[in-house]
Amino acid sequence: LLLGRKDANEGTIAMFQMQSTDYGKTWSREYTNITDSLGSSPSMILDSNSGKISLYFFARTSGQLKRRVVNYKDVWNNPQKWSNSKILESESARGQDTGNVKTVAINGLHIATYYAGTPTTTGIYGVIIKDLSRLGRNHKEAGKYIEEIFPIYDLRIIAINDNVE
Repeated sequence: LLLGRKDANEGTIAMFQMQSTDYGKTWSREYTNITDSLGSSPSMILDSNSGKISLYFFARTSGQLKRRVVNYKDVWNNPQKWSNSKILESESARGQDTGNVKTVAINGLHIATYYAGTPTTTGIYGVIIKDLSRLGRNHKEAGKYIEEIFPIYDLRIIAINDNVE
């Protein structure tokens, strides 16, 4: 299953859904009910335990980072059954130089990055490191960042091997 974007000049603004039942030899393609993503490339994460798909995209015309969550069984062969969008972040409306979301799942946590258009509205919201030793050799200095500096900027730190978040 994959999703692709459509632009208004192509006759519709709905994303399209493609799926294959033969490991990618042939594909079917149908439009979805996702129409609030004009010009934005989607990013999906499948939770293989629950069967839920999280779809993330940045709606450029409204300046909103959005997510839709569905069970893959609900949308397989039913591309009009995508859930409503939930707004995760809001900016002012942006132009075509903004948008495309990239996501990754680590230990059940979804991390999404996107470009909002200007340096003042684009930033780092999380740092992922293997373990706390990767933050720096000077433990006192690393502690200062974790306890003082990162909280000022509402910056999350995730140290995978140390189970720190």
